[in-house]
Amino acid sequence: MTQTLDQWLTRYEAGQVDRRTFLQAVTTLAAGAASATRSDAASVGVLPSGMHHVEIKTVDLARSTAFYRKLLQATPEAGDGRIVLPIGQGAARSYLSIGVGPIPRVDHFSVKVPGMDPRSPKKTLDKLTLDGFRARMTGHSVYVMDPDGFEVQVQAPATSA
Repeated sequence: MTQTLDQWLTRYEAGQVDRRTFLQAVTTLAAGAASATRSDAASVGVLPSGMHHVEIKTVDLARSTAFYRKLLQATPEAGDGRIVLPIGQGAARSYLSIGVGPIPRVDHFSVKVPGMDPRSPKKTLDKLTLDGFRARMTGHSVYVMDPDGFEVQVQAPATSA
């Protein structure tokens, strides 16, 4: 779509089409893209209800924990080699997970997928694989690799961070 928009803009700037024709073309392209996005969301991938957690890596766990605890006014929970800070309440609750790594970075983020079986995510894995995504299952989660090599964790809303 970007290439088509760029072509229409070039034609407009060159005086090959008038302003009204250019705007009609842009409107038609946008409407088509919105329609395709809605239909693609229904048939491919998963439809998350919100962010489950973000995991960052730090070289100094105590320093990062103190910073985020103060910033988010959250009481940390000890995890397996990491600290987990709950954010929000009820169904909107999400987490910031802080672990130790060789370089500070965002490790991955996780989205909540209603309807996903929290004990057996194989059905979700199979669907994503069938949809053409590179995915793997670990424990009660499915991890999908994005084009740049970042992992997106997909899990049931009630699953702990």
